[in-house]
Amino acid sequence: MPVSTTRTAREVWIGDSPLHQPDRTVIAEFQEQVIAAVNGVEAQVTSDVVWAATWSDLLAITPEIDGAGGEVLDSDTGTHGAATATGYNGGQRLNAGRYSWNAAWGRWVRIGGTGLSAKADRTELEVKVDQAELEAEETARIAADAAKLDTAQYELRFQSIPPESGYVWGLGDAFPGYFPLLVTVDGAVEIPSLTVPAEAVTLGTLATEVTALLPQALPEGSGYRWGVGDAFPGYFPILITDAGGVILNLEQLNGQVVGVSNLTDSAAAEILPNTADRVPVRPGRWRSAAAPVALTTRPRDGSCWQAFPDLPVRLLRGVNGSGQALEVRKATGLLLQGTGYAGAFDPGAYPSRYLRGQISGPSVGNPSSGAPYTDGDYYQYVNGSGAVSTGTHAGMRVGDLLVYDGGAWHIQPAPGTFGARDEGDWWRVTGFGRFEGIRVSPGDAIVYHGRQTGGGGWQYERWMQAAGLVYRGEFSPGSGLPAAPVDGEVYQADSPGTATFTFAAGDMLLREDGAWIHVPTEPIATCGDGASMALRCAASADEWEVRRADKSAAIVGLTLRADQERSQRAPTRNIRVIGDSMPGQAQLFENLSAEFPGRTVVEQSYGGSTSRQVRGMIDYAITNGDLYAGDTLFMWHGQNNQPPSVGSSNWSQIIEATLQVSAMAGARDLRFAPMGICGQRNFTEYTGGRLICPQQEDQFDGSSVLAALHAEYDRMFGGRWFNVWAILQAAAVGDAEMQAEPSVHFPGKTEAEVAEAYGILPLSWFKDSTLPMDAGDMTFRGTRTGAALPTGGADGDYYIRTDGSSQTDLGSLAIRVGGVWQWFSWDRTHLNATGGARLAAAMAQSLTEWSW
Repeated sequence: MPVSTTRTAREVWIGDSPLHQPDRTVIAEFQEQVIAAVNGVEAQVTSDVVWAATWSDLLAITPEIDGAGGEVLDSDTGTHGAATATGYNGGQRLNAGRYSWNAAWGRWVRIGGTGLSAKADRTELEVKVDQAELEAEETARIAADAAKLDTAQYELRFQSIPPESGYVWGLGDAFPGYFPLLVTVDGAVEIPSLTVPAEAVTLGTLATEVTALLPQALPEGSGYRWGVGDAFPGYFPILITDAGGVILNLEQLNGQVVGVSNLTDSAAAEILPNTADRVPVRPGRWRSAAAPVALTTRPRDGSCWQAFPDLPVRLLRGVNGSGQALEVRKATGLLLQGTGYAGAFDPGAYPSRYLRGQISGPSVGNPSSGAPYTDGDYYQYVNGSGAVSTGTHAGMRVGDLLVYDGGAWHIQPAPGTFGARDEGDWWRVTGFGRFEGIRVSPGDAIVYHGRQTGGGGWQYERWMQAAGLVYRGEFSPGSGLPAAPVDGEVYQADSPGTATFTFAAGDMLLREDGAWIHVPTEPIATCGDGASMALRCAASADEWEVRRADKSAAIVGLTLRADQERSQRAPTRNIRVIGDSMPGQAQLFENLSAEFPGRTVVEQSYGGSTSRQVRGMIDYAITNGDLYAGDTLFMWHGQNNQPPSVGSSNWSQIIEATLQVSAMAGARDLRFAPMGICGQRNFTEYTGGRLICPQQEDQFDGSSVLAALHAEYDRMFGGRWFNVWAILQAAAVGDAEMQAEPSVHFPGKTEAEVAEAYGILPLSWFKDSTLPMDAGDMTFRGTRTGAALPTGGADGDYYIRTDGSSQTDLGSLAIRVGGVWQWFSWDRTHLNATGGARLAAAMAQSLTEWSW
């Protein structure tokens, strides 16, 4: 039934405020009208009711109309569970009474007593219904009554609201909780969905501070449509042109819009130069430092010259400590991709087009796991032992391919022989075909990059098709020019003579565009072993090149010294770590990714690789898409070719590879940081009542070859490199966990105390170092020799072995666990993830300090 009222909602106002005192008479009149309407609705709800003698009779009736009425006579004195959305499972209710049908629930909802029960004394029954149940019954009754009101009527009902909500009254529907009009606790009125009539607000009604912010139409012919600013003095910091362009007048904003302080950290790192970006520059008087420059002679063909690394220096000087007489001359400037001719290569009748995987077992059969196969599919043979294959395809060596021709599998031999190939070797192609997906034709040259090792597991041979010059070897001018030359080949005169050109010994001959080009060279000087050398450079160390005087292919190293200086420049935000097995075992990918969640991290770890082999993988990446050009590059190498002495071949190899890679990051503003050799945690002797770990202790006191190498790194890279051992030693001393961790190798000391006293890193930071019980639960019982295990004792007792191999025995622990004695050892070379996490955290801190 509609509620009739002579008042509108705007005229009926509940609540006082300083600006409004309500008319109480009007409010009372409105309330009376609403109450009368609700009473009328209640009467309507219970009209045309269904009468039932008992509650059971009523349950059997299902009305068709929502809200239909029902009544059970007073003679039914029982009780039942109140109706809910899920059943008659509410509090107990008297059977006798009035009901309303809830169609959504499909149940009768009791809304009150019968006409007689309201007057009769039913205290004995009503006592069964507690106050809370009566309140619930009243709520259900109100809900049933309210359902009979249409939305517009019920929205006009004023509700009291708990003050803690911030409001005291609301006009609206309390059940869905919608109040189009609210009165706050301080008397203010809120109309959340106020609709302002069209054109009700004009420019004249706005405050001055609002109009000053509005765009203003500008005169036609000014070139502008609108401007935001102060129209009177004509200052418009924002203008809209006739063509729709937007002009920000920065000059009128004093130009102080974007400054260094406004840049994000990432933007500042990309844009701004800083002193941490160190790259080689021509050395000056005050900022340079004398540091080593090194090279190794060429394998395969000892007549081929090797230039020093491309490094801005003024003078190379030092002593020939190679152990051999060397020849030195000004470099020819010829850039050779292949340095040693190894023979001819026929790709054969079975082209290898599509790499399907690798074969590593010693016995090779026909592949099946990748079926179906198509013509040109192939597998690489990568057996880590280097053994010749047996089985169906016997005779395969590492580097050979197994190729499918559409009907059968065939071996495609790689150029040369596994184990005899060396970086820079090249072969002349004699037929058409494909090898490792490379399309080749007669006259092409295939160059060997080197071996990609896998820590004693798989071994890949890596190749490229030469796109530049290759060294073919020496020729004798007295016998004429070389026969059957191919464009791109470079020859060298082994003696003076005339053949079309007049040659001096060492002159170069280049075949290009079908013609011969004579490249005269500078005089060759011989420097005996132990003799001094001084080589002036106009711009770079690579202006000089060296070879063995006897032209032997046996590699020797030469390390000289030059004043070097590095200045700043800037690369991508990506981080690339490349090295031997050390980065992978330390899980630097995971650990650095955790330190730099917003940056891409790439970790490439080649177990068992030497410094030259790690560098060879960078060469390989450059010639195969150069995906990492410009990345911040960290190189961790040298573990597998540790130098026995300063200036040895391995010493030279480490410095040479480091300097070569430092110039290969692929960006003008490169960021490169080498990583020092950590040193093994292996013990070589037991003396003075304790174990001795020379590779780490001698770095601590500065007496080792590694300490000398790292001192050179400091001079070469100006402090922008990672001394892995020093980082971890400092971390161990300050680590709270290590300050509490007992050292099992140095009883009575914690791991932090051992690091501080001797420079030896914590055992728990190395691979395979998990003890069979907590170190704190172990009891040192003394030292012993030999492999025999102790007897007796108690669980947790342990002894330290003081003899045997430094790699496997010396320092091993005999521990009793579960009544059984057992030997315990660890990986003495590789960090584990825990040690890697400490290293990564320190590296991250350095990068932050360097703004890298």
